[in-house]
Amino acid sequence: GSLMPYAPFFCGVAEISSVPLSVFDLFKQCPELGRTKLLASINEVCKVAFAVIFLVVRGVWWPTVIYRMLSDIYIAQADPRFWMPAAAFHSVVAIGLTALQLFWGSKVVAGLVKLIRGGKSGKGR
Repeated sequence: GSLMPYAPFFCGVAEISSVPLSVFDLFKQCPELGRTKLLASINEVCKVAFAVIFLVVRGVWWPTVIYRMLSDIYIAQADPRFWMPAAAFHSVVAIGLTALQLFWGSKVVAGLVKLIRGGKSGKGR
């Protein structure tokens, strides 16, 4: 299919922020882990790493990839083998998921602002 080149981004690259998020969640579930200075520092680094990676990959790169994908869908309509229901489905899902990324991105920005101001950042994801 013409959308297969996008699979590595959506099934791999877009998930890279899950690595520091998993560490952050581990500290959230087991607060006793953060009692040592080293582990508390690792937790803080993971919070910031998650936020930065999420914002770059899902807040900036994601919409760019979606735009390219939707452009490819539009161009593919000229092909007589083009199946409109699949294109409509992919387009609606792409727009919905992009809105979701931007919504969560706003939450991440709010958490980063809170962290920078010295507050507790646990809610900002």
